[in-house]
Amino acid sequence: MPGLERAPRRRALARLAGGLGACLFTALARAQPAPRVRLLGVDRIALDGQGATLDLRLRLENPHVYPLPLHALRLHCAFDGIALASGHSLQPVLLPPHGSAVLRLRLDVDARRLLAVLATLPPDGIVDYTLDGDAEIGLTMLRVPVHLAGRIALPQP
Repeated sequence: MPGLERAPRRRALARLAGGLGACLFTALARAQPAPRVRLLGVDRIALDGQGATLDLRLRLENPHVYPLPLHALRLHCAFDGIALASGHSLQPVLLPPHGSAVLRLRLDVDARRLLAVLATLPPDGIVDYTLDGDAEIGLTMLRVPVHLAGRIALPQP
């Protein structure tokens, strides 16, 4: 029965083609520029017993000619070299072609570390910051790295 011998071969070729297609899609997606992320400000610092929260305002910019569905943005935040907060966006954002959107993000903060930063805060309230994490594009599970660094003024809690 020659037809029976071809079936496993066809399945193997179909799996190989599917795997090559997935690899090609991933390579093309990684070759595309990621959405640009800028920190616009720290809107609020709230201390509450053992915990604290930090509200960030970010601008997301789409460098593409097509809409970019951002499913999630996950970030870890450090001030003056002290890692103190992490969190993720709560709702998806559709970035228009060559457009931008403002995203507000609430991060959970280690209150003791935040107090250490605030205790050494200069009079102008400006600190060095780093934001590291990833942006998940669509529901494809494609994650592109995000890294921001700079200086920003912190509001008083």
